[in-house]
Order: sequence, then C-alpha cells, then structure tokens
Amino acid sequence: EGGFVKVATPSSRYPDSFVRARVMKFKEDGDKYAIMPETVCIHDSFGYGDVLEMLKFAQAPMLHAREEVVVIEDFPKQKMVRVRMMKVSDHVQSFVYPACYLEDIKEDG
Repeated sequence: EGGFVKVATPSSRYPDSFVRARVMKFKEDGDKYAIMPETVCIHDSFGYGDVLEMLKFAQAPMLHAREEVVVIEDFPKQKMVRVRMMKVSDHVQSFVYPACYLEDIKEDG
C-alpha cells in the first residue's frame, strides 16, 4: 500500500493548488512509481469518515515538479529496506491518472 502525498499543481489562477494522491508501483511501469490522485466525491453530509480522510493527508509531504525526493522502500517479509534518490516528473497534471511519476536519479559519470 502506497504512502500519501500532496502534489502541487499551481496555475496562474490558483497558485497554491494541489491534489491529494497515493504513491503506487505497477509492474508495467518498471522501477518507477506512479503518483495516483485520490478520487473526489461530493455528497450532502460531512461526518467521521470525512475527518479520517482529511487526517490521512494532513501531514503528507508536498511534491513539486522536478523535485528530488528520498523514497524508502520497506520489504518486511525479507526484513529489508531500500533507500532511493528519485525525481518527480518534469510535468505534473491535476486529476489525471497518473498525475506524475517518481524516477531514479541518473548519476552522471
């Protein structure tokens, strides 16, 4: 299960805009991660479940296009972790699946 993040999607009209998303890994994407926006559902009441949903994202990190991030992969069955330096895609989209990708930073040399 992927971690929760917020992805900055600024525009000239809404410079502080972001989408709530999850970090997901799919076999067909190779060794990169897809950032999948959460769906938005409008309903006529606000309750306990809505508060829990808001709390999931309250302290989630904000990702920005071209930003370098550290990803820690946890493999509990193997009792192993892997630390990866990754970069957010050059372009981030609002409410598109996926909004962006995380890819390994290529070392020059």
